[in-house]
This record gives sequence, C-alpha cells and structure tokens, in this order.
Amino acid sequence: MNTKEHFPLLDIFRIIICVMVFLFHAVIHKFWIIKQDSFLYPNLATGALYMDAFFILSGFLLYYLYSDKLQNLSIQTIKDFYLKRIKRIYPHYILSTIIISIMAGVVWWAVPIEVFCLQGFFPSLFNKMGNGGTWFISCLMVCYLLFPFLIDLIKQIRKEILVIILLYFTMIYFNCLIIDLKIKWVALYIHPIYRLLEFVIGMIVGKLFCTKPRLDSIKASIISIIGFVLLFGLVPVLYKSNFINHIKFAQNYPLYCVLTIPIFSGLIYSLASIKNKFIDIIAQNKLIKLFSALTFPFFIWQGVAQILTRIVVKNYLLDEYPFMLYFVITLLLSIILYMMIDVGLKYFTRVFK
Repeated sequence: MNTKEHFPLLDIFRIIICVMVFLFHAVIHKFWIIKQDSFLYPNLATGALYMDAFFILSGFLLYYLYSDKLQNLSIQTIKDFYLKRIKRIYPHYILSTIIISIMAGVVWWAVPIEVFCLQGFFPSLFNKMGNGGTWFISCLMVCYLLFPFLIDLIKQIRKEILVIILLYFTMIYFNCLIIDLKIKWVALYIHPIYRLLEFVIGMIVGKLFCTKPRLDSIKASIISIIGFVLLFGLVPVLYKSNFINHIKFAQNYPLYCVLTIPIFSGLIYSLASIKNKFIDIIAQNKLIKLFSALTFPFFIWQGVAQILTRIVVKNYLLDEYPFMLYFVITLLLSIILYMMIDVGLKYFTRVFK
C-alpha cells in the first residue's frame, strides 16, 4: 500500500470522541454528579451520540487506507485484513471480558455470545451481562467482516450524495419504526446493522474525499467550527424536544441521528481537509500520538475501571472526587494494557518474524 497522508486533526477528533463517551459514562454511572439544570448536562448526558462519530470515522479511515490495497480481492488480502483487525481489538476485548466476568459475575450461558462478539444482536442482554458496554465490539466486528466486500461496491457508486441521503433517511425510518412498535431505543442503539449504516456512510464520505477536489483549509476550518457550534448548541435544544408522537429526544440516543449523521460526516470531511504548518506541528506531538493510540484501550477498559473505582470507594469510604479516581484508574489501565498488548505484540512480531 502506498504511503497515505496522516490526518492529525482526526487523531484529535478521535480523542474528543473518546473523552465525550467517557464523560457520558461518568455522568450516567454517578461518578460525576452534575445538576440536570446545568448548561453542560444535556451534552454530557448525551455523550453516547459520539459513538455515531466513531463508526463514521472508522468507515472513512478504512476506505481511505484500503481503497487501493483491496482493489483485487483475494483470500490472502482478506485474511491479512481480518488478522490485523482482530489483533488490534480481540486481545483487549477478551481480556477485559474475562476480568469483568470474574469481578462482577457472569451469566455463563451468555459466554459464547460474548466470545463470538454477538451481543449486539441480543439487546435484551445489554444490562444483564457484566460486560454490556462492549456492544460496540459486536458492531465493529460486523463492519470489519463486510468491509472487504463493501469497498468494491462503494467504488462503483456514481451518485454518492444520493446514497448517503438514502442511508440517512433509512436510519430515521428505523427510529420511527421502533417508536411505532414501542420498542426500547437500546434495540436500535446497539444493533450491528444500524451501526453498519453509519460505517457505510463513513466509507462513502471517504470515497468523496479521495475522488473529489478537497476543501481549502480556510473553508474547511470555517465548516469545522460551524459543525462543532451546531453540535454543542443544538443537542441541548433537542434534549428537551419531541421527535414524533410526543416521544422526547432526552436519552433516546438513536433519535439524534437526525442531527449527528450530517454534522459528524461534515466534520470528518472538513477536519481531514485542513492542512497548515501549525497542524503539521501537532502531527509531530508525541502526546497527541500517544493519546490517539490509547483511545481504543481507553474505550474498552472503562468497565473494569468502574468496578475498581467502586471497590476503592467502598473499602476506603471515599465520597469525594470519585470522578478523578475513575479517570486515573481508566487512564492507568489504558496505558498499562496498551504497553502490554499493543506494544508487546508488535515487539514479539518483529522478534519472531
């Protein structure tokens, strides 16, 4: 594969996604008590929306990185792609699953479901398995499984904007459907097929980025600023609004796709387009690179950190600063496991190659 351009602002955006999801977990799990009438609360209580950005960004980057390499599908290229994805995700996932199962208890008949990353297809188990927060692994695995076959299909699309609009309205239709059928929002929120739609939108945005003239840095910067202002400004408005049939947006997270899909797609496209000397300096910052590399471990080890934080609070009768304790434990776990698994695997691969 030819050397590809690096997008430092997308590294920073990935960090923002990770932080917003972490703050969301801190708020809903009561590690950070914040008043509901606070102007911050609607954005923090809906931090789950940033999972939309995560799947769109994943589709965008994978299309950009592999659109040339996977031109001619073969068993070997598909195998190499799958192995690289599994080595990146599965060690962290299975180790954290084992630890949570031991510490928090486990429904043993659900073990095969988690081992084979199928939990996203069983929304009724979301709150019954100790590791329910790993639903996104299930969705990612489906996206990765289909990616080598989707990429050739997307290359043949000629009217990309129309396809994105079609997928966008399909997602809105699914939301209307679950409301009419009185199905809980979680059934859609964690479902791999729903997340696959976001992933495919990201891939199509990636194709547009690769095949169309890019935005100049000034226009892209203005669009990015507008995107963030709209995101943080409109979420609190929607939070107190109705969708249809007097169903409030509130914490019905899939409903926000009306807002998040176009904004996150535009942000990813515009952030990737920005190029200047200051951005080049950011690209060389080791701390930014480290935090960007830590985002996946930081995602996956939050469940273990929550259990450990509660143990410390209970044993030492702490009632102050549980948020900082939760953050520190999550960060330490992320760094330690990143060094052990990601860096360790690379080292042993080089040594025994």
